[in-house]
Amino acid sequence: GGMSDEAYNYWVNDIGKVYASDEWKKIMADNGLAPLDLQGEAFQAFVAESISSIQSISKEIGLIK
Repeated sequence: GGMSDEAYNYWVNDIGKVYASDEWKKIMADNGLAPLDLQGEAFQAFVAESISSIQSISKEIGLIK
């Protein structure tokens, strides 16, 4: 929330360009970073699923109620 569709699309597009650049690929390789090429709605879904999984596991082991 709080961001216009135009601004959202701008950032999704520009982050995609950065991610595809040779410079970013070199930075990732130099720093041992694993690729995660998710942007926009796919990234939001990934984050939501990750949060859900972490909450579920945390409940199972008694970290949260």
